[in-house]
Amino acid sequence: MSAAAPDGSRYSLGVLFLVAAFFIVAGPIYWHGVQVRSDAIANAYENADLYQGIYPTYHYASARMHAGELPLWNSRQLCGTPFLADPRVGIFQPLNIVFWLLPTERAMAAHAFLTLFLMAAFFVLFARSFGLSYTAATIGAVAYAFCGASAAAMSRPATANALAWVPFVFWTAREYRRVFKYRNAILLGIGGAMLILSGTVALAFAALCVLAPYVLTHAAFPDNRRVSSAGRRISGLALAAGVALALSAAQWLPTAFWLRSLERPIGVLWHLPFSGLSPAWGREALVQFLTSKPGTLPRLLYIGTAPLLLMPAAVIHQTRRREAAYFLAAGAICLIVGLLRIDALPLGYPNRAFLFCAAFCMATLTAIGADRLFVYYRERGLPRPWAPAAIVMVVASLVIYAAGSQTSGYAIAFAVVVLPFVLIRTAWLARLSGLLVAVLLFADLMLANANAYRHPFQDAPECYGRYAAAIRAAEEQALGARALVSTVELDNGLPPNLGMVTPVDAANGDDNLPLTHEQARWWARLEDNSDTARVRKRTAVSYDAGNAKLLNLMAVRAILAAPGSPLFEGDWAHGGPSLRRKNVSGDARVYVNDDALPRAAWVPTPRTVSDTEGALDVLCSPDFDPARECTIDIASAGHVPLPTRQTTNDVQEAEDAPQQRQATCAIVQSVPEYVLVRVDAPAEGILVLADSCAPGWRATVDGSPTRLFQANGVFRGVSLPAGQHDVAFVYRPWAFWTGLAVSLGALASLALGGFLTLVRGA
Repeated sequence: MSAAAPDGSRYSLGVLFLVAAFFIVAGPIYWHGVQVRSDAIANAYENADLYQGIYPTYHYASARMHAGELPLWNSRQLCGTPFLADPRVGIFQPLNIVFWLLPTERAMAAHAFLTLFLMAAFFVLFARSFGLSYTAATIGAVAYAFCGASAAAMSRPATANALAWVPFVFWTAREYRRVFKYRNAILLGIGGAMLILSGTVALAFAALCVLAPYVLTHAAFPDNRRVSSAGRRISGLALAAGVALALSAAQWLPTAFWLRSLERPIGVLWHLPFSGLSPAWGREALVQFLTSKPGTLPRLLYIGTAPLLLMPAAVIHQTRRREAAYFLAAGAICLIVGLLRIDALPLGYPNRAFLFCAAFCMATLTAIGADRLFVYYRERGLPRPWAPAAIVMVVASLVIYAAGSQTSGYAIAFAVVVLPFVLIRTAWLARLSGLLVAVLLFADLMLANANAYRHPFQDAPECYGRYAAAIRAAEEQALGARALVSTVELDNGLPPNLGMVTPVDAANGDDNLPLTHEQARWWARLEDNSDTARVRKRTAVSYDAGNAKLLNLMAVRAILAAPGSPLFEGDWAHGGPSLRRKNVSGDARVYVNDDALPRAAWVPTPRTVSDTEGALDVLCSPDFDPARECTIDIASAGHVPLPTRQTTNDVQEAEDAPQQRQATCAIVQSVPEYVLVRVDAPAEGILVLADSCAPGWRATVDGSPTRLFQANGVFRGVSLPAGQHDVAFVYRPWAFWTGLAVSLGALASLALGGFLTLVRGA
């Protein structure tokens, strides 16, 4: 059974099945050979992000999804922060479904298998779409799926997702270019949406930079102008863009509004996680092309020895000149931009993202070169193989002469495999030689990209149980409030994002966490003792913190300190909360902060301030009494009537009055997106909930909506009259629900259109 393909070729379902089976087997073999080693280094900077960032993030998301909850808000970090709005998580990315079905450490392996397979399978479809043989397509797919760039992206789901969808988008673009029909434009739009939802905006943008000229040139100058009018071709591209944006609106719309509130949005937008060696322009880049160095990080430019020999043959392909010329130019530009000696392009864009696109271009040239080389005499008029064979042999000789022994060995093996076909040109020998080249290339890349670093698949979640007793003690001592995690950089057992893998609600997190403008100033003031604190990204607390008493306002009742961490001794250089050590078994220490305020507290008196800096000035002043007063950002309070600030005499008289009763605040229910507080207030005052205030949170008092304002700089406040009240805080970000409605509407429209097409066709 076969289906028609462009350029006169056909998709053979039987051959496609064999190719798919090959990569289904090759993916796990490659991943285990590269990622899982018994003698691997457990703690290293190169894989720290796997244990301290990637594993905790996906573990938290999968736990919420398993419970049937959509993780809009993360209550385990920074006193609460938006979760789904962060594009790096990729909640709506279909390839991430393995994280919702399997334990996190196994899901990381399964996700790598899936993305490696799809990278190869989609590349085969793309190569076949412009008439390359299955043999050539398979060789190019091996080069793309298992090269140094893909190895650097493995176990980094966001980057791996983008690499898996790149060849799919190019395949849909080829399908649209072939007939310029609206259904193919919709398919292109679906591919674009998957790329946007990958979780790596930087790589999606780089791929778009390569794809856009490819599509536009074919739309403006098609091979057959009678296929469709220019207006229809351009409108089809507009339809594809609309479908891509509509389907992905559930992600990019809340992200766009969330980025506006961040202190450093560029770091989130252009986040590009990978673990590989990226060279500079010149000799270092040439060395990466020609040689591999197993046992270290993958080399981003290493694509194997066989592609180096096959790519030159692409330039003499008589029937694929257009593709060869485009990807040669695009690959060269991507390499030049990616190898520039700068940290980032304008707007903070990471130029290294273009090296991943360069790998795709080189793999495409490899497939075109292999197609030109492995041609046999089936019909008269086919090009002779002598020219590409001569080019390949000359390049192989140069590589043998210039490269190291390992690369020279692969070049010799390649020549031995190809030579029989050059002498005896038959169909079966072309397929056999091509398969042997693919296997040789696979072995080359697997050995070249093997690293020396341990993977969570091998020791998670056990590594997070190293300080189990201390973690349990910190959770108990927090009394429903928060713990502060003080750790060292490579301690995988006690990562900064501990709250995402344990039930502890952490007040801090790692340095990659995005901070709002208010949070950045809060953490800068907490650490700095000067009058004008420098805005920083760090959320760690050291022993010489200048305003450590701010921890009391964050409801930090427990401090969990790893050996060697800044707070391991439990001392403050400039004064801070009084810490009481809790004896626990194991190396980590737990300190109890008896001065911490409860998470929900009622205060009778507000102080109005104009901004966060003004609030911090008040909070850090010696005369501020957090048990009796709070700050209110007047801009967020609007026209809400606030209790009149009492004088010291008024407060003292209220205390001495026999009828004065104490206020009580009890958190009745607390889940990430909903908090219910029961308050019994003796007079009008302010309820302060020490959870981060963010757009999307709403408050009700006894079921009636009320104004939610910013209290104590970064937290939530509600004005209350005297008496008993139930105050509910609900997180309903309108940007997410609007984006979700758009995405569901687009999905329903596509499903309805597909159904009607099937009915009419029947």
